[in-house]
This record gives sequence, C-alpha cells and structure tokens, in this order.
Amino acid sequence: MLSSLRVPPQSSHTLDTASGEKLDLDDPRPETIHLADIAGALSRVCRFGAQATRFYSVAQHAVMVRDIVEQAGRPDLAAVALHHDSAEAFVCDLPKPLKNLMEDEGDFAYDCVSKRLDRTIGIALGVDSYDKGSQDGEVIKLADERALLIEAEHLLPDGGRGIREARSPEWLERVEALPKPRLLPLLSPEDAQDRFLQSHHQVVAGRRAQPHGDRVSQLDALYEEIHARYSSSDPELVRRITVPRVLESRVLLLAQALGRDTQRLSGLPYCFSPAERPTLSKGGQVLDAFLWRFGHTIDANGCGRYAYHTDIAHYYPGRKPDGSGDREPDPEEIEFGENCLERELGVIEPNVVVLLGKAAAKLFLRTYGAQRVKRLRDVLGEQQACRVGGREVTAFAVHHPSSAWRFADSGPTYERVASQIRRLL
Repeated sequence: MLSSLRVPPQSSHTLDTASGEKLDLDDPRPETIHLADIAGALSRVCRFGAQATRFYSVAQHAVMVRDIVEQAGRPDLAAVALHHDSAEAFVCDLPKPLKNLMEDEGDFAYDCVSKRLDRTIGIALGVDSYDKGSQDGEVIKLADERALLIEAEHLLPDGGRGIREARSPEWLERVEALPKPRLLPLLSPEDAQDRFLQSHHQVVAGRRAQPHGDRVSQLDALYEEIHARYSSSDPELVRRITVPRVLESRVLLLAQALGRDTQRLSGLPYCFSPAERPTLSKGGQVLDAFLWRFGHTIDANGCGRYAYHTDIAHYYPGRKPDGSGDREPDPEEIEFGENCLERELGVIEPNVVVLLGKAAAKLFLRTYGAQRVKRLRDVLGEQQACRVGGREVTAFAVHHPSSAWRFADSGPTYERVASQIRRLL
C-alpha cells in the first residue's frame, strides 16, 4: 500500500530561485544567477550548521573574509574573498564534518555542484576565478580559517577549542599571522543582506575605478580620429563613447559596419539613442542573449563583463541599390578599418574574437589566421587558432545577430560557440 505512494525519482535537478529563475544544477547558466538571490539567501543561512549559540549568517562571514584579505594587503582578491561561499546561496552551508563524511563515503556530488556554481557565479558577476591550490587560493583559505577561529571563539559553546585542536600548530601559526578584525555586532538577516550588497558594490566599483592608464587614452584618440574622418560627410554621426570597463573583458566582437539607427546616433554599439526604448536593438538583444551565456553583455549599463565591439567600417555605408542589405565598404575604408582594428586589438588584448558575419570572418581570418574564407558556412562555429601581435587568439565565426533569424542553424551555432568560449575563459 505504502509503496504505491512513493514519489517517483526526479529526472531534473532544477532549483527555483527567489527571483523566479530556474537554476539547473547540472548546467548552471550565468543568466540565471542574480546578486539579489545570493545576498538574500546567504543572509538567511546560519553558520556552523545552525548550531551556533546565536544567529550568524554566511553573508556576514563573507564580509569578514573580504576584510581580512584586504587588511592582509591583497585588495585585488577582495571580490573573490567576498564570494568564496556564494555557491552556498543555492546548496546551503554544510558543516565541515558532514562534508568530510560524504567524501569518505565517496559522495562528491555536493563538491561537484559547488564547483560548477562557483564558476558560473564568477562569470555572472564578473568575479575572477581562482585555483584553490594556487597562492591566491591559499590566501583565501587562510583568511577563511582566520574568520572561522574568530567566529568560533564567540559563537560555539567550547569557544572554538575543538576546531583549534584539529589544526596543526604550524597551520594555526600561519592563520593567526593574518590580521584579526573585531567581530562586528551580529547582524539580522536584513542587515547582513544590506552589508553584503554594500560590500559587493564597493569591491566592484573599486575594481572598475582602477586606472587603465594609456589604454583609455588610446581608445579616446582613436574614436576622435574616426569621428573627424566621417562626421563631415555624415553630420548625424555621434562620436563613439568610451566605456573604460570594456578593458576588463577579453572578448572582442567584429562586424562589418555601423547600423543606421544605433551606434551611429547613440555612440554605443547596438544601442538606440537615449530617447528611444528599448535601449538595445533587436540584433543587440540577440547578441546580448548569446554573450550572457558566458557572462558578458553588449549593454553598456548592464551587468556582466562588457564585450568590446568594433566594425570593419566605422560609418554607415547605406543600402545596396536593390535594397537587399547594406552596401559593402569601399576598399579604402576597409584599409582604414584594418588599421583601426590593429590598434584596437593592441589595446583590448582579447583572448577570444567573435566574427559576426561573412565580411568579418573573411577579413580577420585572412589577416590573423592565414586562411581565405569564401563562404561563411565553411568556418561557421568552428574554433580558429589565430595570432595577433605574437599572441595566440581563438576566433569563432557566427551569423550576424541582425540576420540570425534567417538561418535555422544560428541558434545551435550560438549555443555551441558560447559553450566553447565559456570553457576558454
């Protein structure tokens, strides 16, 4: 009788998040990760398996680890330290003894899912990944242990004696060499959430505010030169806007030419002028959905890393006489565009170049891949090894997002390329 009431096994491992997303634990996607979900959940998860004498959240712990890392002279690791436990927003904070027991019995599912989530959260929030076995990983581990000892002293019945006895004297000496911040007043979930969000915005703003020196100036000079060349023949042409955070990206997108109503009038690729809505064009929305699969965006005001976009021709060439599409740029303008591209590649130093359409694929692969392309489908979606100024760069050709709807294979190609780029980055 009771056997008939058993719940059938679940074939899906999808988690519903507070923001309404469906988070696939087998294959988590950056677009399903939201900072608000992480901050809200961590602020309600109690440390020490909820066996602390008073409530103390993982969110408050994360802020302390960030503080220790910064006080130890590694502000470059502040964002990583703050988010070192962010996967626990979705899989909770298992006590260390339970984790050890699971691993002793050969159950590594929690560890595997946590690693997937760590990688995806890093992509979604623009937080650098790190190897736990590296020197940076050891700094995070030591800071995590430093926070643990401070918290255990105040929150466990034995004052953390058991935790200390399980560590070697040599390890404790290294841990206790780190700064010892004061344990902040224990925060409510609401206050811990606010503190975590505030800390995140501080480290992200600090990272974006770091000077990029001459690289921003080089882009400014290039954009001025381009505008001076074409504005006399096109009075509506807006000088391109310099977005410094694009220098944090290692992805460059190359297309054929400016569109009539987007960058030409707004100064930003795929964006309408500020008075119009939606901000992104339809092609921009297609491109943004593709970029989000590996944590990037084409929206200058959006979340994620801002991918650098450029064109062969930095002007709007107009339509073909038969109206079948945009006119191809003149050879003189292509030569000028090649010179601009070489300068942009030197400034951005991309690891990955995405070629949007046949014109971009032909020019880039001929110049940097020693390959002559006659048809886009011959190289569509395939990984291409190129060299740019002595650096190895991986290129992928895809359909241009503005015309992707015309090709049945555009969706699968975007998906396949995004998956490969995610692994490369």
